[in-house]
Amino acid sequence: MPTRLAVIRPLSHFHLWLNSLEKYSCFESVKCISTSQNGKRSPLQLKNRVSVIYLSTRPAYFFDFTRIFGRPRLTSWAFLDGLENAASDMDVFDSGELFTFSTRQCALFCKARNKPLIVSTIETIPNHILTRLPPYSNNVNLIANYGDLFIVPTHRSMNYLLSVGIEKHRIRVIRQGVDLEVFKVSNSKQTRRVRFLIVSALISRRGIIELLEAFKKLVDGGDSNVELWICGDGSLTAVVREFKQRYPIKLLGRVPYSELPDIYSACDVFCMPGKDLYKFGLKILEDGQYTISVIEAMACGLPLIVSDSGAYPEMVGSENFVVRQGSVIELFQCMRDLSRDSSLRETLVDKNRKRAERFFDARKQLQEYYNEVRKLV
Repeated sequence: MPTRLAVIRPLSHFHLWLNSLEKYSCFESVKCISTSQNGKRSPLQLKNRVSVIYLSTRPAYFFDFTRIFGRPRLTSWAFLDGLENAASDMDVFDSGELFTFSTRQCALFCKARNKPLIVSTIETIPNHILTRLPPYSNNVNLIANYGDLFIVPTHRSMNYLLSVGIEKHRIRVIRQGVDLEVFKVSNSKQTRRVRFLIVSALISRRGIIELLEAFKKLVDGGDSNVELWICGDGSLTAVVREFKQRYPIKLLGRVPYSELPDIYSACDVFCMPGKDLYKFGLKILEDGQYTISVIEAMACGLPLIVSDSGAYPEMVGSENFVVRQGSVIELFQCMRDLSRDSSLRETLVDKNRKRAERFFDARKQLQEYYNEVRKLV
């Protein structure tokens, strides 16, 4: 029997799998509910079963303390205004991350209405500081008790849930997949320069500086038959432009999502040398929680170079290249080896496509997700 699903993700963190939900999900209807920048509710109706609703926020207490730091964020002390009315006709709720106030709001609503609550999390740091820091720790404790099912995309995220007291029998590892009919191996590549690619916000945490330095070392060392393509923008855009003046770098800026498959198909190796983020000596974020561009590149058959941050090694498997985060020399050595060995690149094309088909097929993953949800209704 089909089910009506409400997906609650502040900051529109569901947008990359809207098309997959529309195309492959077995749900009767799906409402994706998020926050809007202008505070207005403005539904965006997709073709059939999936709709998007944007809601304004209201402080969870007398005021949202975090707003002094600027724009809304996952740590905001805020509820979604009108969530209960917007999703009152839904059968089951899926909200993201245990520490957020929006998930607390969903938990209280589901408890009052006797509706199942799924909590989806990508956090990868066991005993994260937010699990011990009020008021977030209060949210974690409440949601740990009220959640009916906890879904994670990696075993590393499962270890995080275990660290905060979630029993293993309440956790399911269901990876978020990509549309393998859209992201696929290209058979039209011609002999040309070896193109390295990164699709990312241009920020320090994504290892942009290390990638630029490793590419500089590659070119300065005599590898002239290479290019670096960079998709994205951010605080390091000016640095990229400076390197671009001296080295064969193509800065594409922020590319529309519909154009990304062609970008992957035009390149040969994908790089994501992300780094953990520390504040006051505490690790507060691992970059490799679940970066979907890595999966998209894998589906297109690109060999992968990632760092050892978070779940990156688990995502790419043992066949690809994992470097110590922050290590320019290791990153350079992997780029050099892949640029010079076409047979190695060709071997990884086939292996990565098969890995994507096995673990990251959106059609299969959504069916598995649906099967688990149906057990709760």
